[in-house]
Amino acid sequence: MIKKIALIFIVFMLILFLINYIGYKKPIGKQLDELSPTLSLDVPSIVYESKFLLKGIASDNMGVREVKVKLDNDNWEKASGTNSWTKTLNLKPGLNTIYIQAFDTSNNASPVLTNEIIYQT
Repeated sequence: MIKKIALIFIVFMLILFLINYIGYKKPIGKQLDELSPTLSLDVPSIVYESKFLLKGIASDNMGVREVKVKLDNDNWEKASGTNSWTKTLNLKPGLNTIYIQAFDTSNNASPVLTNEIIYQT
């Protein structure tokens, strides 16, 4: 009887060890996302109207969650769309600095992309 209990205990501990080992080494149904999203855009250096539609592309191996845009020292604002995104900006006369950052579904952030645009009146 004691041998049977000891054997059951050993099998039980082996099963727990294997479950623990598999769980930590290779998550089932889940991929680890360590890649940051990428951004691209084509912005003119000079515009002649204060209202400017900024357009860009964001991509990521697991999916883009959101793109945020900041104009000069204003607050960060969410752009419309994810992979193909837009944001209407109200430029001030002279030099305007635009900052763009994308976030993926794993909350990885792209490097901040900085671009300058001149609104000439």
